[in-house]
Amino acid sequence: MAGGPAVFTIPAGLPFADLVAREVLRAHGRADPLALADVTLLVPTRRAVVTLREAFLREGGGRLTLLPRLRAIADAGTEAAEMPTGTEAAALDLPPAVDPVHREMLLARLILDGGVVDGLDLDAPRALALAGDLARLIDEMTAEGVGADGLDTVLAACVGPEWRDRLAELSAHWETTQTLLAHVLAAWPERLRALGLGDVAMVRDATIDALTARVVAGGMPGPVIAAGSTGSVPATRRLLAAVARSPGGAVVLPGLDETLEEETFRTLTPDHPQFGLARVLDELGLTRADVRRWPGCGAHDTADARARRWLVSEALRPAESTDRWGGLAAHAPAEGDPLKGLALHRAPGPREEAALIAVLMRETLETPGRTAALVTPDRMLARRVQAALRRWGVEVDDTGGTPLSKTAPGAFLLHLLEVAAEEAAPVALLSLLKHPLAALGLDPAACRRAARTLDRAILRGPRPAPGLGTLRHIVTSRRRKLAEGGRRAVPHGVRDRDLADADNLLRRLQSSLAPLARLFADGPAPLPEIARALEDAALAVARTNAQAGGDRLWHGDAGDAAAQLLDRLASAPDGALAVTGAETGAILRRLMDQVSVRQRAATHPRLKILGAAEARMTTADVLILGGLNEGTWPQVPDADPWLTRGMRTALGLLPPERRLGLAAHDLAQALGGETVHLTRAEKAGGKPQVASRWLTRIESLVQGLNGEDALKALAHAHDAGSWAAALDRADRVEGPGRPAPKPPVHLRPRRLSVTRIERWIRDPYEIYAQYVLRLSPLDPLDAEPDARDRGTALHAALEAFTRAVGDGPLPADAEAQLEAAGRAAFADLEDFPGAHALWWGKFRRAAAWFLDWERVRRAKGKVPLDVEVRGELAVEGPAGPFLLTGTADRIDLLPDGTAEIIDYKTGSGATPGTVASGLSPQLPLEAAMLMAGGLGGLGPREVTALTYVELKGGREAGNERSALASKPPKTAAELAAEARAGLADRVARFDDPDVGYLSRLLPQSVAAEGDYDHLARVREWTAGDAGDAEDVA
Repeated sequence: MAGGPAVFTIPAGLPFADLVAREVLRAHGRADPLALADVTLLVPTRRAVVTLREAFLREGGGRLTLLPRLRAIADAGTEAAEMPTGTEAAALDLPPAVDPVHREMLLARLILDGGVVDGLDLDAPRALALAGDLARLIDEMTAEGVGADGLDTVLAACVGPEWRDRLAELSAHWETTQTLLAHVLAAWPERLRALGLGDVAMVRDATIDALTARVVAGGMPGPVIAAGSTGSVPATRRLLAAVARSPGGAVVLPGLDETLEEETFRTLTPDHPQFGLARVLDELGLTRADVRRWPGCGAHDTADARARRWLVSEALRPAESTDRWGGLAAHAPAEGDPLKGLALHRAPGPREEAALIAVLMRETLETPGRTAALVTPDRMLARRVQAALRRWGVEVDDTGGTPLSKTAPGAFLLHLLEVAAEEAAPVALLSLLKHPLAALGLDPAACRRAARTLDRAILRGPRPAPGLGTLRHIVTSRRRKLAEGGRRAVPHGVRDRDLADADNLLRRLQSSLAPLARLFADGPAPLPEIARALEDAALAVARTNAQAGGDRLWHGDAGDAAAQLLDRLASAPDGALAVTGAETGAILRRLMDQVSVRQRAATHPRLKILGAAEARMTTADVLILGGLNEGTWPQVPDADPWLTRGMRTALGLLPPERRLGLAAHDLAQALGGETVHLTRAEKAGGKPQVASRWLTRIESLVQGLNGEDALKALAHAHDAGSWAAALDRADRVEGPGRPAPKPPVHLRPRRLSVTRIERWIRDPYEIYAQYVLRLSPLDPLDAEPDARDRGTALHAALEAFTRAVGDGPLPADAEAQLEAAGRAAFADLEDFPGAHALWWGKFRRAAAWFLDWERVRRAKGKVPLDVEVRGELAVEGPAGPFLLTGTADRIDLLPDGTAEIIDYKTGSGATPGTVASGLSPQLPLEAAMLMAGGLGGLGPREVTALTYVELKGGREAGNERSALASKPPKTAAELAAEARAGLADRVARFDDPDVGYLSRLLPQSVAAEGDYDHLARVREWTAGDAGDAEDVA
């Protein structure tokens, strides 16, 4: 390694870390093991440090060995750029680097201040997102040596006055953006100086330059070797040049392309995988001919591997030189098969892609000692694969980690913020209270029980008015009604003590959130204050009756990461950022998504899931490159919100496509493996996906070289996809039939309300689910205002009014009395402002029509006998008596002495045809009750009229409509007799144990979505023939 710049390369696909460790041990550790400690080994990232440490242990045979000084340098092109420590900065007399989170907050504050000046309408989350983009721009400008003392000056210095003329042609948007950018860039250094801090990139580059100076001056304790860096920033390239020229020093480049022609290599663009390495050689004044193979490469390099690298090089060659593909076959390697060990898998969707990857990884374990790694930037795919492997009890380590927002502590903090910001909205509240970390000083099981009570009894239906105080008022109201005997005030099974526990839970939460709620109520608050209040609230909510909140919340790596993030927010400099409650959640989620948490559970030692950056120095026997779709791998570079492409070029900055080049280099390195599987999903979210541009190039090249058959062979090189599909494929699939359960007769209901008979006729399964299984549907959370709430209040108001005015002429103040009755009936809806606002207006319109209608009726001698009249009717059946119960909304006495039964509707009543056919038997059955003397104390009466009064309160305020059909004409008495006989027949039929409760017996007349359709799996069996209905209702 002596003489001239010592630059080496390890070709793609070879075990990079193992080869570096092996040669360092041979050259520096065999004769004098202590000398190894004087060697400094520089690698790009902390992950690379771990990888090399493991390689040294392998190459040392597991023996106790002194290791070189392993250090990660800050290669800004990596996704895990390292920061100098405070000690390093102090030793160099540098100000400490601003915390990256604090930097975004401070920049966001400057952006908001400048936005106000420039008339921009920006909120805090948007400003913070722009601050993240601006921070990266500042890093690039610093790395490339572009001054940040004002954009206007920089542009003038870079390109001269002709560019200034072009600026006048830009849109007003870009002119405003330029003004804001100039303002922030000018203010930023002053803000840092006032805080005694340095910018991240400045401190990083100064630290690297100081290390470079030590290397040049011979101040290192021993040889320096830089391995794995692509020299993405100038400071790193200067360091690599110094290392290459230092005594005993060496630079080891990863995967230098040795086959691409020199004229093309020298003109590479930033989107090419070799662009960074070409810049390193330019810095050193070398050509590829000056670069040697790292010792030991020959033992691992095969003809097949060389052929594969040639194929990849050609597939990724610049578009400007693809005309060389025309004569490519003549230049193909004489030896080796580039497709040997390469397989392509196309899956229908992401779930199937994950399943086939899991099969590939599980297959690898069948061979002792064999290893496999999934490399993908798609974290969702990584999680799917982890889940798929658990079917075999295999846990696999995902080095990409999990975003903090998706861990238990992260989600808990976000739920807590949401509850405070949205003033206890139902979904947010239940998400918090049902979270495993929520306890509020109680036993966790007791907390969960009280939360379930709130869910069932308080929060279902329309959204209540904001605030925990409102919810406590609703609980108190429900308890009062329950004490007064109103069982319908709460769902079946909910007791007063359950409501008391729920109120206690709300009281504790109200106390815990009070400081945070006060901050949000006062408008925008400093983010550090919010962070401190959030931490206090979180500790109070997480506390149990036996364990402190901190012991539960900050437990494990995820808890530690959450605590550190809150500490960083709480310690932000004054004036960093002020936000509202609604903005805080979006900001915290964004910051959490930038924090990755690794699991420390026991994982299989021969399987790994790696991000593209983590895989740079890692090898495995089987490499699976997953998620090869555009937008995933590669990720499409976002447009720079601050500078146009032309501006970036004028400033000497690289285009956004530089990230494509880095991603392409990662792919090329992985493609050199001995066994490589390429996978992609053809659809995601129901939408077709476009294959990765690199995969498309490989396919095109293979087809051009070897024909369509070669491409088909590549796609059928492994049967993992069919294996994965076969895992869950049954030998014979029988579609579910229409359910018709047949419970024992003694379990079948012996009493039903008159309103449930129609459902028994139309959908017997619903009766089975409700009365045999005793399942009651839950209203949705945050539901739209429900007509049932309006109907209940409307009936109560009309009952109170009718009883108050009696059966004489309406009093002069009838309008006032009806409105007063309405206000009393609608009082319970005042805690639900959305429902109240909608239904109260409809009630007032309907009430005006009702009074006119009532006056006309009374003038004709039609007067109320009774309202809300309860009754029952016994029907004999083979298994014993069956009791029909019901409540008639109103019964009027007609001038001829007969009775009229009236049913109030907030919508439309049944048509005369469905009433006559027996499908809607409610009014005829009520008539049968009255004729039998079973309604109230009215005794037997002849019924001659059945009427619907539709009180819609809309464009048509109200309407009266008879339920009696004219063709063929049937009297109320005839309908009542038919309905009673039909009920007796139905009772007798269902007393037969062989008769089942068929689902959707008359689906053409049942609402599209029934309350129990999911339980009956309606969507499954309605896709085919439901079979006949023999031996069912």
